[in-house]
Amino acid sequence: MQAGTLRHYVTIEHLTGSTPDGFGNVRKTWTAFYSNVPAEITPATSKEIWAGTQEKTSNTHVVVIRYGSGIDTTMRVVYGSRIFTINGILNKDERNIELTLLCREEVQ
Repeated sequence: MQAGTLRHYVTIEHLTGSTPDGFGNVRKTWTAFYSNVPAEITPATSKEIWAGTQEKTSNTHVVVIRYGSGIDTTMRVVYGSRIFTINGILNKDERNIELTLLCREEVQ
C-alpha cells in the first residue's frame, strides 16, 4: 500500500441506537468508530459490480484503508456528505496491514 494513494479522509461509523420517530419510521444514531482515516475511494469495476449482484447487493465503490481492528459489515463509511454501506471486507493476505471495503453508496 502506498501512502500517496490514500488521499481521501473518511470516518468509519457504527450504529449506536435507533428510536421510533412516532410516524412508523426508525431514526438511527451513528457514532464515529474511527475518524480521519486516510483512504482510497474508487468506483467498483464491472467485475466487482457483477460479483456483488450475485450476493443480492450492488457494490458501487471500493474503499481501501489501513488495517483497523473491529471494523465489520454493520458499519458505514462517511466521506464528506457521501455515505457508503459496507457490504464486504477483505483483509489482504490476512496480514492485518490493509482492508478493502466493498461498499454501496447510499442515495440521499
